[in-house]
Amino acid sequence: MNNNNNKKLNYQVSILQTIAIILVVLGHTEKNGHTALSILNWVPIYSCHLPIFLFLSGYLYHPNHDRSPIPFIIKKAKTLLIPFYLINGLFLLIQTIMNNNGFNIGRSFSFSYWILQPWKYNQPLTFAIPTWFMFALFLSYIFFCLIRYLLSFALKNELVRDITLLFILICAGILSVHYINSTNAPVYQVVYLRSIIMMPFIQMGYVYKKYLEKMDNAANIIYFPILLLIQLIIIFTATKPNLTFGLYGIKGFVNAGIPFYITGMTGIAFWMRISRILSSNSKESTFVTYIGQHTKSIMMFHLSGFFILNCLIHVISKVLDISRIFYNLNYDKFHSNFYYTAADNPRAVLFYLIFGIGFSLIISMIVDKIKD
Repeated sequence: MNNNNNKKLNYQVSILQTIAIILVVLGHTEKNGHTALSILNWVPIYSCHLPIFLFLSGYLYHPNHDRSPIPFIIKKAKTLLIPFYLINGLFLLIQTIMNNNGFNIGRSFSFSYWILQPWKYNQPLTFAIPTWFMFALFLSYIFFCLIRYLLSFALKNELVRDITLLFILICAGILSVHYINSTNAPVYQVVYLRSIIMMPFIQMGYVYKKYLEKMDNAANIIYFPILLLIQLIIIFTATKPNLTFGLYGIKGFVNAGIPFYITGMTGIAFWMRISRILSSNSKESTFVTYIGQHTKSIMMFHLSGFFILNCLIHVISKVLDISRIFYNLNYDKFHSNFYYTAADNPRAVLFYLIFGIGFSLIISMIVDKIKD
């Protein structure tokens, strides 16, 4: 592949990462974030936003890691686990100060809650709560890399190995969902089973990049109706017409998670084609590329951006009537809920999206300057 094609492909990936993180932020603006775009009624946020990141993790995975998994795991510990601990430790300290001054947001700092909680139950509850995904992804990488390493000894043919692994991981994911739903599994088990449920999308990304991408050339006029038809079939055949899945606690998973995997793939396919169209018909945007390269920062800080906007609404509302955009703040939720947004009015969603992403990017720019 020539350099121009590589550049185009990298920009397409950046667009897809940007779309995925925008969906994450929209999904956290309470109910109106889900209806901010009418298309999200057919491709719901919680059917595909995190699967997109998992898919891209596999898409960007290099087979050399199979031969030497330990350096890869160490690298992922540096890029996922260490930032996870640093940001949650910082927010625990901030919350301690806030909770001593009229707020009741999460728990205050304790060493065991900070360090041990993610391994036993779930992550510490902080403004960086969306970073649970970073911890879960780290566990998925460990399982994924080690399984690929072990399977490389048993199956020498790469195609057979990759297809076999995809089948094994999908079965493991389905069985994990079934076990959680049928036994009401305790949280400490869900923490690890969740990462198993996530792994099939990583392998799907790897298989797509290696074997299928070159065949992905169907015309848009055929491509999009097929995806819509698949969504309709899921709606009419699933136990519940549910296309929204809470991966954090494995909530809303029906039919052993099979609809989750199907709609996850249709959502990925939909936004992949959108990102391809955008990358082919527009000049490369440094802003979009920057967002795509800093999705971790947005994952960590966008709820802080929401909180800052809430504070501004509180101050401005004392002087101006802003109820046409932001309804009155619910002060109990404002003082106790990480996710709280005054977004009952759909017009408010755009402001939270801007503040969530904007504040995160400001933090990223400051960190980048310090590194330089």
